[in-house]
Amino acid sequence: MNRRDRRRAEAQQRSYEARLGKDAKKKIAMSTTSTIVLPDDIKHDIAKTVRSIEWTVFDVDGTAVDGGMCFYRAASGAVTLHLLDIWAKPALGGMVYRAGPDEYRDVVAFCGPGNVGTIKTAEHHMLGHYFVVSGDDIIDFSVGDWKETITAGKMSEVMVPGVDPLGAIQWTAPPLPEFFWAPRARFEPVPEMRTPELGQAWYTGFASPQPSDAQSHFETLLKDAEPSLKRIVPHVRRAFEHYALKKRVWAARHGHTAVRLSQLAKLIGDPRLTERITAGSKYEDKLIVLRGKVDITVDEAARILAEAGIS
Repeated sequence: MNRRDRRRAEAQQRSYEARLGKDAKKKIAMSTTSTIVLPDDIKHDIAKTVRSIEWTVFDVDGTAVDGGMCFYRAASGAVTLHLLDIWAKPALGGMVYRAGPDEYRDVVAFCGPGNVGTIKTAEHHMLGHYFVVSGDDIIDFSVGDWKETITAGKMSEVMVPGVDPLGAIQWTAPPLPEFFWAPRARFEPVPEMRTPELGQAWYTGFASPQPSDAQSHFETLLKDAEPSLKRIVPHVRRAFEHYALKKRVWAARHGHTAVRLSQLAKLIGDPRLTERITAGSKYEDKLIVLRGKVDITVDEAARILAEAGIS
């Protein structure tokens, strides 16, 4: 990135963040169809950023509320992605994940009948799941919370009249990594199947007698969460600096290759140099942006390090 491009990108980012601070709800409600293709290492570090935010939800009487954190993961995830100039918004629907061998007992189901999200009218109880949509991608930063939430009894077991309890889920296929980020087609239900294959998840829509139920539920939660969403922005920015996320996302968006010096040292198989770079005793573990898609071989890594004066 040359100086002119860098200044333009930084000015656009400052303007973007200023607008976010003035109107978080408006930013989350943005819509577009663009999808940015990011390498897995960037997705992992974005997920680390979102999941490093700890949420404790309190009731009106000041007591902590048990239950899933999906909305807060989705809302903070959308804010984080917006700060990287990646369009995203929370979505409410249904989710089914097959965690073990039994196709009925070993299923995480955040949904109502038919595997879709809904609101039980009598109790006004929401049966569904919040996740993030970004272009054609479905992103779920709450995946790493599911096992603890269920095994700790924070989500009540669904009891079917006249049917014996199914028992505890056998987690032979715990979801890894602690987030999902893939094209929507990967999560589409398979016709004539009641539950997904082992280790697979389905994401579905939302159905309710009152079409406004989903929007009303979202707006209520968002209004309560807005002050906290604004407070997490400094933490998110610090994480961006730690992971060099803005530069790496910029490189991915423009078809370039971003690599750290420590990655190059590991590639050439020099553990001592890798340790010196990561320890920061002599060299800084800088991020280098190489123009275009570069296949970094051992020889190429050695050449880049030599040009940087690192040996």
